[in-house]
Amino acid sequence: MITLGRFVISDNIDSDSNVTYIVGSARLYIGGSMHLVVPTNTSPLEFDISEQLSRDEEMFLQYTVTVNNDSVAEQITNEVCVEAYPCGCRCGSDSGEYARKTASFTLNRCQFAEVLISKAHSRDNICCGDELDYFITLTNTGNIDATNVVVTDTMPNNFNATEVHMENNGIHYQFLASEYSIDANNMLTVPIAGGTKILVPSLKPGFDNTTRIRVHGHI
Repeated sequence: MITLGRFVISDNIDSDSNVTYIVGSARLYIGGSMHLVVPTNTSPLEFDISEQLSRDEEMFLQYTVTVNNDSVAEQITNEVCVEAYPCGCRCGSDSGEYARKTASFTLNRCQFAEVLISKAHSRDNICCGDELDYFITLTNTGNIDATNVVVTDTMPNNFNATEVHMENNGIHYQFLASEYSIDANNMLTVPIAGGTKILVPSLKPGFDNTTRIRVHGHI
């Protein structure tokens, strides 16, 4: 019966990957105990573990990674290679390698839309009768388009909205008065049922993932 004493575990995570290893997350479980382990290299990720493991014995290495915020990959394929050596040294074959196994799996990027909203105005000081614009900016940080978006905004009581506009990727549209509503509390809803739909594109190269709503009016 051969006892293995050294394991080199390498992962294809590196500085160019779509994922990043979380420092301090690695745990080794063996013989009913848990040990913290530190990688010998992080680009690519590699662990060099010296533990005695006999036939039918098991050990588990667990670590955590995060998907990078700037990743636009639709799929992430992760490959792990395990090299095992007897007696804690690199011996046992002409190459010094006793056993070598690889495994891989592919994660599909989850499909989601996440819309962030911000609001600004065209001027800080205003008098009665002056014109004023409110700018509502919708930004989609997800990987699918946000469709059928409805914007509601409670405007100041003394503000009279007269026009509502939408712009994205250089395309401008002015909503018809029948496509939005303003209730007794001066709350704007755009669009209402049957109105032109608001779409906020997903985050992808070469496209603007921001849709801007401009509300024009006067005090």
